[in-house]
Amino acid sequence: MPNPKRERRTPSEIQKIISAQKVSGQSQQEFCKEKQIPISTFTNWVSKQAKTKQANLPALIPVGSVQANCPAIEIELPRGEIIRLESGVVASDLATVLEVLKQC
Repeated sequence: MPNPKRERRTPSEIQKIISAQKVSGQSQQEFCKEKQIPISTFTNWVSKQAKTKQANLPALIPVGSVQANCPAIEIELPRGEIIRLESGVVASDLATVLEVLKQC
């Protein structure tokens, strides 16, 4: 019996499907069954997306410091990483770090 023609999805469509699964509250297995998407296809999309995000992570930005009365700052990222900036961080460097983090 011939295989049915597979539907090709754009990267944008794939991203929307992955996002929909995350907010659905369903496991990947449940979501895929309901949406009639092979679980192997879905997990492949998720894996490729994770690798792409890792490859696109920006390089570390050196943060200079000056004598100032700035309290230490701690930033926890969604994946659990923590960035600690000690007192004396230059405001423009902090702004640069925050801008880069917004793009991740």
